[in-house]
Amino acid sequence: MLEKIKSIIEQANADYVVEYDEGNMFNIRADAFTRGTKYAYIEEFKEGEIDMQGFFEKDKLRLNLYFSVIPEEELNAIGREQVREEIKREIVKPFIKEFLSSSYFTSNKVFKYYYPLSRFDANEISVMLDFECELIENNC
Repeated sequence: MLEKIKSIIEQANADYVVEYDEGNMFNIRADAFTRGTKYAYIEEFKEGEIDMQGFFEKDKLRLNLYFSVIPEEELNAIGREQVREEIKREIVKPFIKEFLSSSYFTSNKVFKYYYPLSRFDANEISVMLDFECELIENNC
């Protein structure tokens, strides 16, 4: 599932470096990024569900996906909001469109987004998507 998500992110916007790890481990790498870095951070999978009812097996995961920018300089609240709107425009919405048109996952999705506080010492600005991924069985 991870490689499929990574591929969709790269199709949506190749300017974003794709990272996958547990939060505490990723903090070390995030701090090494230079100012201006754009990245998509896939939080290590923590919750899933296998539905064996009926004739088909359904494998679902809850995914937390952060689209982040390490700004060139420290920003105030207005500046951070402008960066978040830019992130939504250049990667969040294109990612959702690519995800929905993907042949890997079911397309009846609700995507929640959040504006998390900076999680790493690099003071990144992020838009986090929280959604459920369900693989289409013939693509597993």
